[in-house]
Amino acid sequence: MDYVAFGDSYASGIGGGPVLDACGRTAEGYPALLDALPRVELDGFQACSGATALTTDPAPPAGPVDLPEQINAAVTAGQLNRQTDLVTVTISGNDVQFGSIVAACAGTVLPDTCAPALAAAQAFAATAVVPQLQDSFAAVRQAAPGPNSWLPVIRICSRAPPPAS
Repeated sequence: MDYVAFGDSYASGIGGGPVLDACGRTAEGYPALLDALPRVELDGFQACSGATALTTDPAPPAGPVDLPEQINAAVTAGQLNRQTDLVTVTISGNDVQFGSIVAACAGTVLPDTCAPALAAAQAFAATAVVPQLQDSFAAVRQAAPGPNSWLPVIRICSRAPPPAS
C-alpha cells in the first residue's frame, strides 16, 4: 500500500522521540509507525510541525511547510501519484490556534473565556480553513486519482467541556 502523509506536529510525531529534521518528524509519528506495518510503504512523509491548512508567511525555509506546499512537494517528488493507495491529512490545530483555545478553556472562569475562544475558532475554520481544505483535497485527488483511501484527521474543537462541579 503506497502511502503519503500530510499534516502538522501531530502527524510529524512531535514529542515522540528524537527529532529527525527541521519539521519535527520523529520515528514515533503515526506515519512512521504505519510504515512499519506489513504491506504499507510510506512514499511521502510531508508533515511538518507548525504547518497550517492555509499558506502562511514566512514561506519555507524560514517558516513551516504548510499543506499546499506539502502537496506540491509530494507531487513534484513523484510521491503522490496514481499508485498512491492511502493519504492521511492531520491539520488545522495551528490554523485555529489550538494552544490558545486550551489556555482559554483551562482557566477558572471557564464559561467566560472558553466559549468565545471556541466560537472564534469555529468561525475561522468554517470561513477560511474548510474552503482551503476542499481545495487541497481536490489537488490531492487530481494528483492521485486512483481508488485511494483517505484518512482525514482534522482537529477542530466543537464544544466546551462541561462546567466543573
